[in-house]
Amino acid sequence: MYKGNCYKKFFSVLFIFFYNFSLAQNALIYIDDQEIQVLDTAFSYQDKAQEKFLKANSVELWRLRQQLTGLPFDHCNHPDISMLLYCDSKAHMPVIQLVKSTSLNSIDSVIIILTQNFYSRINPEALHHNLIYLKYKFHNARIETILAGTGGNYNFSVSLSDVFGKIDSIMNRDYRGVYNECEEDAFFYKEGMKCLHDSSYKKAIYNFTQALEANPLDMDANYQLGIAYQKTDKSKKACECYAKGAEAGDSKAVNAYHIFCQQPTSK
Repeated sequence: MYKGNCYKKFFSVLFIFFYNFSLAQNALIYIDDQEIQVLDTAFSYQDKAQEKFLKANSVELWRLRQQLTGLPFDHCNHPDISMLLYCDSKAHMPVIQLVKSTSLNSIDSVIIILTQNFYSRINPEALHHNLIYLKYKFHNARIETILAGTGGNYNFSVSLSDVFGKIDSIMNRDYRGVYNECEEDAFFYKEGMKCLHDSSYKKAIYNFTQALEANPLDMDANYQLGIAYQKTDKSKKACECYAKGAEAGDSKAVNAYHIFCQQPTSK
């Protein structure tokens, strides 16, 4: 009798394990060459529903992108924002899951709020507990200005990521020789990191300052500039960098400010 109860418990535990394992497996989907953990398995991803949704809501999708474009985050180093919309048959979205974010908590919260407001204006065609994947690709200021002038009048039906990814060829523009703040930022940031690694802190300060002149929203360059100032005992300037990053919602800068800048004295 005792042995029988043990076997029953063993097989019950085994069943629960494999059942939960099966649910966990079902909660994984593959989109855009990445594995995404679904938060609610009552919603499913279907290519046809995705395609119909993009076609039926191209105008509102463009408007949402315009709102996101206006947010103060670094387009150069965070050029992609992607999310899963959990949509029911009335286009309500009880869950919005950021797959690729800006790395700034305050901005990511605003993105979710803007997307939540988006549901009241969309066409729920083909929706029935569907997962909708949105990916917006951002560019340097020059291309963004040109994009804003198009009013979004180009093909949304393929994929938002494909359309924005191929925008140069679509618009038949040649950007060679045109100032690109993202390229400038990347060049000086890379040089600054080399100098920081080699303990050439004054040169690091110069390079990170140049990177920020090109792209003031590069919070990582701002944070590294703070480290370079800290290494040269310029505590006040270092804390100004950390405070700027903390205000923008950069978690590294928040931690550095609390640890380094709440000391009794600053030079």
